[in-house]
Amino acid sequence: MQQAREEVRQPDGSDPANDNERCARLALAAYRASLDWAEDTDLEEGAHERLDLAGKWVRETFGCTLDRSGTEYTQTCPVALGHNRIGLSIGGSAARRICSLCGQDVSECEHLPGTSYVVPGGSADLGWCRVCCKNECSHLPTETYRAAVVSIIREMDLVEVSIVHKPANPEARIHSMSVGLTQLRALLGKTFQPGMDVSCDRCLSPCEGLTRHDLPHP
Repeated sequence: MQQAREEVRQPDGSDPANDNERCARLALAAYRASLDWAEDTDLEEGAHERLDLAGKWVRETFGCTLDRSGTEYTQTCPVALGHNRIGLSIGGSAARRICSLCGQDVSECEHLPGTSYVVPGGSADLGWCRVCCKNECSHLPTETYRAAVVSIIREMDLVEVSIVHKPANPEARIHSMSVGLTQLRALLGKTFQPGMDVSCDRCLSPCEGLTRHDLPHP
């Protein structure tokens, strides 16, 4: 986000505007993940505030629209979805789980759940980053980071998927929600025609707070 802000303020001509927007929208996803990880801690309020401020800046700087495929609309904004405090929990029998830090079976490796370890970043040797478990990320193999063990499920007999208020994996959240035509007509009135682009102005209004639900905890 800092990179995008600086380039917008003082463009040097070397970085196209769409790259600045891409950086800013990637940052929104990171702000949302920060809120997910900070939930129910003393860091939550600060993470929430930063998410709102970033969303407002992106909307004012680049504009925002609902995702559209033909006449079907979806909300994928990390800011909007991040305020809806629900997540996903799966149930089933795991046939094979491997350690995120070494790639071995979790029942046989030396790494202990709930313990942090200092590890290198990057995905060169395991195929995923030990820090964030992603295939591509900004963590460097030449730098070390503190990370806890994550059990990566490679095989599983899936029984059910539940909606919960706080998932065991903080980032197991909803990343896309459909927006019905009836809802859009009610909000936009006669000016709305299916297939037109719909601007999302949510972040221009004062935040109404996080929406919490009375749902089970996994």
